[in-house]
Amino acid sequence: MNHKIDVIRALLKTAQDRQKSYADKRRRLIEFNEVAYHMELPEELAGIHNPFHVSYLRKCLADNSMWVPLNEITLNNKLEYVKDPVAILDEKVKEIRNRRMRTYKLQWRHQKGSECAWESEEFVLEHLPSLHDAWIAGTRSGPSGGEL
Repeated sequence: MNHKIDVIRALLKTAQDRQKSYADKRRRLIEFNEVAYHMELPEELAGIHNPFHVSYLRKCLADNSMWVPLNEITLNNKLEYVKDPVAILDEKVKEIRNRRMRTYKLQWRHQKGSECAWESEEFVLEHLPSLHDAWIAGTRSGPSGGEL
């Protein structure tokens, strides 16, 4: 009985070796590039998942005026960046289907120039009433108003 088992094992090993040699001759090594990097984060941001994919990288031209200190950034419970409005820069009234909609151009903290956003009057009144009141007071007193 043991002799039969040894013969079967030998035949199986021969067949496996034959298949392996056949496969090894035709196998190409596939090389994968490293596409994920790990950021070194300070302890305050320990809850953030630190690996990121290279597709998130963008060309950066160093501009010291755009640098934001870490202690000035506020995060909410979900570790999302909280944007703070600084000023209302402009006001526009749109007419859509016989309805007038007032929108305000908001300047957000740590964002420059084209990074302003137009928000509806309802949003500004609900979330930023003090900013709206300052804008109204500034527009009535002259063109220099609008910023806090």
